[in-house]
Amino acid sequence: MRRARTCPSWLSTAGSRLVQSLKILPDTLAQRNLTGDMTSQIAPSLPATEMPIRLTSWWRARIIPIVILSLTVPILTAASLLEPSASGLGTHKSLGLPPCGVLVAIGLPCVTCGYTTAFAHAAHGNLLQAFAAQPAGATLAVVTAAITIAAAYALITGACLKPLVRRILKPKLLWITSGVVLSGWAYKIIVLVEVL
Repeated sequence: MRRARTCPSWLSTAGSRLVQSLKILPDTLAQRNLTGDMTSQIAPSLPATEMPIRLTSWWRARIIPIVILSLTVPILTAASLLEPSASGLGTHKSLGLPPCGVLVAIGLPCVTCGYTTAFAHAAHGNLLQAFAAQPAGATLAVVTAAITIAAAYALITGACLKPLVRRILKPKLLWITSGVVLSGWAYKIIVLVEVL
């Protein structure tokens, strides 16, 4: 028989407070014709420090979309608020960040030079300018927007994103991503050398 996994004390305290605040008691559940098995799942008789982590199917289906949206929405929102640099790099300085250390030190762009500018152009709907600024950054911006839309759809409908996440984490796609990033870096170096 499998042992139930116990959760950290802070989580069990929060869980027990939630159960108390909802006033879900076994007697109340029994009055609603719920079985004893369901009652033990919703309001377990274990002490709060040993309460197993159990998520309802609603939350289980939406955890991945919530995590994805918590990462992608702030990035896309920040990009939409930035004014893209006309030079094709340096937009990140408007966030209070210093200039690229690699560019300052050796005169060549780093791997991510132009990504913020590409994201800002893409967020404003200027995809051609985004690709001109940094092709890999523009590709990443479009993929980020597509993933955000898929995650929002999954959050609303409860659709499962596990197959998408499994597909993204395959080695072949990681190699393709590395190739796109390196190609974008080479493009940025060539463009910057021609400008200088």
